Amino acid sequence: MNNHHHAAAEHEVIERALQGMVGVARSINEMRRQHENAVRVQEIQSHLYGWDGADLTTLGDLILEVFIPIYIIFHQHHRMV
Repeated sequence: MNNHHHAAAEHEVIERALQGMVGVARSINEMRRQHENAVRVQEIQSHLYGWDGADLTTLGDLILEVFIPIYIIFHQHHRMV
C-alpha cells in the first residue's frame, strides 16, 4: 500500500471516529435536556396548590414555559372589589 492509500484509509478511520464522538455528544446533550425539563416540570408541579392530577412528568416534554403572575393578579383583583 502506498502512502496515498494509507493516508486515505487513516482519514476514513478518523472521520468515522469523529462522527461517533459527535453522535455520543448529541445523545448526552439530549439526555441532559430531558433531565433538566423533568426537573423543571417537577418544580412547577410543586408550586401548583392542591394539584391532585397525575405526575406531570409522565405527560411528556416541557414545550413552553411562560411565567404568569396569577397570584399577583388574583390578589390585586380582590383588593379592588
